[in-house]
Amino acid sequence: MDSEFQGKQNFIQSVFNHQAIGFDVDHCLIRYKIKALTKLCYKVICQTIIDKHNYSSSILDLTEAEYGFALNYLVIHIDKGIVLRIAENKEIIKCYRGFTELDVETEYGPTRMLSDDFDPISSIKQHPQYIVCATYFENVIPLIFAKLTQYKCEKLNTIQLDQSEYHAIFGQIIEGLKMNYQHFDQHQVFPINQYGRFFRQISENPQLYMFKQNQFRTTLENLKSQGKVLFIVTNSHVEFMNLTMTYSYGEDWMNIFDFIFVKGGKPEFFNNPNKQTFVLDMNQPLLKGQAVNQLMTNQKIYVEGNYTLIEQYLMQRFSSLGQILYIGDHIMNDCYFTQKYTNWDSIAIVEELFEQLKPDSQNRVEAEQNIISYRSYWGNYLESNVDNQTLKNYWFSIACKELKGVVRTLDCLQNKSLWN
Repeated sequence: MDSEFQGKQNFIQSVFNHQAIGFDVDHCLIRYKIKALTKLCYKVICQTIIDKHNYSSSILDLTEAEYGFALNYLVIHIDKGIVLRIAENKEIIKCYRGFTELDVETEYGPTRMLSDDFDPISSIKQHPQYIVCATYFENVIPLIFAKLTQYKCEKLNTIQLDQSEYHAIFGQIIEGLKMNYQHFDQHQVFPINQYGRFFRQISENPQLYMFKQNQFRTTLENLKSQGKVLFIVTNSHVEFMNLTMTYSYGEDWMNIFDFIFVKGGKPEFFNNPNKQTFVLDMNQPLLKGQAVNQLMTNQKIYVEGNYTLIEQYLMQRFSSLGQILYIGDHIMNDCYFTQKYTNWDSIAIVEELFEQLKPDSQNRVEAEQNIISYRSYWGNYLESNVDNQTLKNYWFSIACKELKGVVRTLDCLQNKSLWN
């Protein structure tokens, strides 16, 4: 274990000393069966694209190996139709057009770098050329981009498309993604069973896509009994959150938490102290009721909001503001920006930490069964050998250097171990 990890381990030993502990929902409190989830996301988004844009149904067909293209924190260089991953110095480790590996220096020169204006941290949300795909809901975007690129190249008998074609492909993917994931607009929140294919599949077969979390529920109840304030900040809306939390933690899961923010809009939740907060009102089209500037004793769920209400609540309850911890799977939006804009601590959930487990350990065997096998395309997630140099994954490097902790799953927190 290197010195950075030893520091993380020391922090995790004392993690539950915080006055308040907050959690993201998806891929944090909710542990998904990632292999099954990735296949579902791929199929529902591709089927939507087929229906809208008359692609052949053959794009639904992927080999098990091709699913391994779906790795977290890949970068799509839209103008060139390339999917790539970067190391801690922003050097490109590998790049592909379709499923064909390209020579990095041929595409990007001897420096193996993207353009100078590409800052991966600020580009996590938007850049005209580069898109960072940072969660297990987004990891299929590069996979679909590669599949559609390869499909069109084969159809046109070419090895490269016009720049406009790559942008059209990316636009179709984002459209398909929104038609399955984003069940609300500026006017209305739609019932999830009436929206797209994704939510309906999760709702009808939750056991295929999620693990029960009985063990960690006990941990949460123990923390609650010790007087800890427990809260949720999620970018999901209330219906999907309730569906997943009910399956994983039981019908009475809300009793565990002091307050809950849905449609939190992270990272803005952590960097905009003026962002409005609304009480949840199921009778309103946007589910947004009265605007409030403090948490209320008779109200548990809020829509949107910002971090200052939590700090204000803690000051009123304890007469002083203690340490606050937030745990999530998005290294940037959940964790990095939390520590940058607040005085909170943060821990990132990185399931790929299984690479640090002993090859024959039971935990590693179980972890590898849950995660798509990505090594044939991308090598190790945590670090790569480039020109006889061992370099950390760019995003994992940020987590190690900037965050208070990195763990494989929430169960590792329970066992006070980095990766268990």
